[in-house]
Amino acid sequence: MGQGALLFADVSGSTALAERLSALGREGTEIVTATLNDYFGTMIRIIQQAGGDLLTFGGDALLVLFSGDDHSLVAAHVALDLLHELRDFQRHVPGIGTFPLSMHIGVESGRLALVSAGMPGALRYSAMGHTVNSVARAEGYGGSGELVLGPHAWAAVADVAEGTAVAAGFVRLQRLHRRPTCRCAQPTTRNRR
Repeated sequence: MGQGALLFADVSGSTALAERLSALGREGTEIVTATLNDYFGTMIRIIQQAGGDLLTFGGDALLVLFSGDDHSLVAAHVALDLLHELRDFQRHVPGIGTFPLSMHIGVESGRLALVSAGMPGALRYSAMGHTVNSVARAEGYGGSGELVLGPHAWAAVADVAEGTAVAAGFVRLQRLHRRPTCRCAQPTTRNRR
């Protein structure tokens, strides 16, 4: 058992992209793959620059652990950076259409158990505990482009943050007034294809 903050990000729009481009066969598959590699590659770069550990990645979602000093503030800051960096992401496919991708994110902090399970050739690494359930609830309260903090994460950053309550203890974060003391990623301007 240890203390940390979890960031749970769920991406929307990739299913519509894949369904529409499946008609193009191999070319469509390559466009979908390149689009998702660009989107998730940007996410992983920002997360790694801030010292986050990717715990699970599946489908259109990822779960990230932040530990150490100010882990709640770091996770919330990274989540805002992700939303900022990818807010206008879209893929235009001539003759087919334009496909935006978006995400919503939950962040919660607290105690969690990190476990490895399985056979030596197929070990699975996972987080367990109330914090995992709470971060999933936080993510579920968010709409497209939104970050929702669970009760413990909000309590840790409330004195340097602005937000709006969305459920008992859960707060939609609008802004942070202090940067964490980590080497967190800086939002950059990127060209969208």
